[in-house]
Amino acid sequence: PELLKIEITPRQRVLKQQGDRQQTFVRGTFSDGSVRDLTELTVFSSSNENVARVNEHGLIEKVGRGESAVLA
Repeated sequence: PELLKIEITPRQRVLKQQGDRQQTFVRGTFSDGSVRDLTELTVFSSSNENVARVNEHGLIEKVGRGESAVLA
């Protein structure tokens, strides 16, 4: 089947306190109607590791003040 759509959830993450964490999930919708978890196949990165870190499983942790984008 052909991959039609990729969705990252939650769409917006606001972590207020240092040490707060949020799990990110990536799901793909395919031409046969199936929806599959693609999180473990995704490469994640943070635009500012001094503010937020993300591990290979999509777990985001706030480590400092400011803003950071998490890319998948």
